[in-house]
Amino acid sequence: MIAALTLLILMIASTAPAGSLEWDAIGGPHGGKVTALANGASNHELFAAHTNLYREPKHIIYRSEDGGSTWQPVFPVPVVVTSLCTHPRYGHVFAGTRTWGGSGIACYRSLAGGDPHTWTVADAGLEGDVQDMILLDDG
Repeated sequence: MIAALTLLILMIASTAPAGSLEWDAIGGPHGGKVTALANGASNHELFAAHTNLYREPKHIIYRSEDGGSTWQPVFPVPVVVTSLCTHPRYGHVFAGTRTWGGSGIACYRSLAGGDPHTWTVADAGLEGDVQDMILLDDG
C-alpha cells in the first residue's frame, strides 16, 4: 500500500556571510503538499498553503511566526491555493485559488495579518477561474 501522507520539507533561503545563498531545511505543515509560500510582515513570519486530499479540510493556509519551526492553521480554503502574497507594510495577506470549471472564488484576503476569522472573498473585478500569481502595488 502506498503511503497516503507525505511530509514535505520546506527549503528556505538565507544569505550567507560571503553573500552566497544557502538553504536551510525547516519542517512544513504535516501530511500533504505545500502549494504556495509567502513571507509575512515580520522577518520570522511565513505563510504556507497546504493541500492534503486524504483528510478534511483538504486545503488550509498555515502561518508560522517563528521562521517555520511551528505552524498554526489560520484558514480552511474550499479549493487549492496557488499563490500567496503579503503586503509588507500593512500585513494584508492574499490567496489566489484554482477553481476549475469557471465556478468558485478566485481570491481571498485577510486585512488582519492572516488571523483566523478575518478572511473574506476578494475577487471583485477579477476574471477567470485561476489566480496563479498575485502581485501587490506598494504605491
